[in-house]
Amino acid sequence: MRTSHLMFDGVGGAQFLRAIGEMARGYTQPSIPPIWSRAEMPIKPQFSLPNSSPMPPPPPSSSSALMTLQRKFIDIPPHQITKMKNKLINQKCSTFDVLIAKLWRSKLRAIKTNPDVLVQLAFVVNARKYLSLEGYYGNCLYMKEIETSCGKVANGSFSEVVELIQDAKRGVASEFSAWVSGGCQAKDMIMKYEKLIVNDWTNIRFEDVDYGWGAAMSMILVEDVPALPSCLFTKTPKMPNGVRIVSSCVREEHMEEFVKQMNDFDD
Repeated sequence: MRTSHLMFDGVGGAQFLRAIGEMARGYTQPSIPPIWSRAEMPIKPQFSLPNSSPMPPPPPSSSSALMTLQRKFIDIPPHQITKMKNKLINQKCSTFDVLIAKLWRSKLRAIKTNPDVLVQLAFVVNARKYLSLEGYYGNCLYMKEIETSCGKVANGSFSEVVELIQDAKRGVASEFSAWVSGGCQAKDMIMKYEKLIVNDWTNIRFEDVDYGWGAAMSMILVEDVPALPSCLFTKTPKMPNGVRIVSSCVREEHMEEFVKQMNDFDD
């Protein structure tokens, strides 16, 4: 079974498929009443760029670098997640916080980017709660971006990187509100090798889809876009409370060091 972003995002797609499964199992109505409510969705603001001339294409070297990203599955067991959280004695954090911090540092350390270069991290936010649209199954996402120097992430303390992520999360509501009202500047969407995009599917519940023969044994993203340096968090099939990271964020020559960094939990 496949879904398409033309119809809905991950949250909506999982809700839609679970509803089909519930009806197949004899439910008279889905457990989460689906709503469409397109009229409630904000119209995408139209930004006028400072320079009306067309944006130049990225340099060939950058483009070729992105097209050769390698895919890797990395399972993080729950005891290692707890170990990362325990490093932050005076800092309450989520699994999402520590995994993104670990992932971002590992990538930048592996590719050895100049410490002074500005790098970006983007993560996907489910915006339904900001619009009171629980049950909406179309697209309702917002991309939150962080920008800082490579050195601050690669060479700074783990707690500092976690704090960067937590600060960004705290600012999502106000930034999204500004975006809806048209008071937010357009973002630079050029894909660079140093950039990282993260999507968390651990709570989307695709694995709970049941058409009458039981829930799914596992769930993965069948196809991804090779030109996007990205990572997806999913549940691990045989490790409760663990997380599987589906990574497509480094080239082949950086993969060995990236995996080494991801498996080093003593730093």
